[in-house]
Amino acid sequence: MQEINNILKEFNPISLEEMDRVKLLNRTDTKFIFNIKLLPSILHDLKDKYDVLEVNNKRYNDYQTLYFDNEELKSYKQHHNGKLNRIKVRFRKYIDSKISFLEIKLKNNKGRTIKSRIQTNDIE
Repeated sequence: MQEINNILKEFNPISLEEMDRVKLLNRTDTKFIFNIKLLPSILHDLKDKYDVLEVNNKRYNDYQTLYFDNEELKSYKQHHNGKLNRIKVRFRKYIDSKISFLEIKLKNNKGRTIKSRIQTNDIE
């Protein structure tokens, strides 16, 4: 982990206030699967193209998440199977900033993620 933290120090930082301007509430996501051993090299290649969120002088931030689903795990299965026009409901608590949200995310049939959220005191 120390190697990752050292590489993250090479990125330009962005604050929570700057992130508030972006919010990423309506976005397109691209996810990649790779061997964790490649992460240092990938981060090194990205450091001049991306910023990293810094909270309380930390660039690696922890969070807790509580997802809501039914007994048949419908939400999880739809996500796993790549179904579009699906909804995800969760609480997310950002440990370092002590900020929590109740979030509803829609993944539409155009591949966009549209997120609505309200701030809460904690995961309830």
